[in-house]
Amino acid sequence: MNDGTSETKSATPADFGDDDLGRIQGILIGAHARQVDERLAALEEALLGAIADLRNDLNDEIVAVKKQIVAEETTRSKAMKNLGERVDTEAELRTETERTLIGKVDGVETSIHESIEAMRSSMTSDNDQALAQIRDDKADRARLADMFAAVADQLRDED
Repeated sequence: MNDGTSETKSATPADFGDDDLGRIQGILIGAHARQVDERLAALEEALLGAIADLRNDLNDEIVAVKKQIVAEETTRSKAMKNLGERVDTEAELRTETERTLIGKVDGVETSIHESIEAMRSSMTSDNDQALAQIRDDKADRARLADMFAAVADQLRDED
């Protein structure tokens, strides 16, 4: 049984011994012993066959599971690669969008700054003109006062 083969032993009168008792045992239970021995040999062969079948089935299952594992690993590897590519693409898109928005903000900031500077310049110019006008008006008043004084002097001289 150690090498996987079965050795069938038949119970013969010699198995019971060579004396009279052994021959009587062979006559009385020899046929039954042979049947039991044959049944045990058949069971042993069936058991060894079933074990071999189970071993083959188990090996087939192991191979199938290994194939499924390899297929799943391949699928997950591709999925991870695709996910990585999508993340990279999304990051590039976000970076480009950020650059675009920063450019637009900088443009708006420059435009607002230029508008404010133009308004400040315009208001400064308007204030300078108004101040000059006020100064001119004051100068005219001073001249007017001088004229009034001159007229008053002339009127006094005539009197």
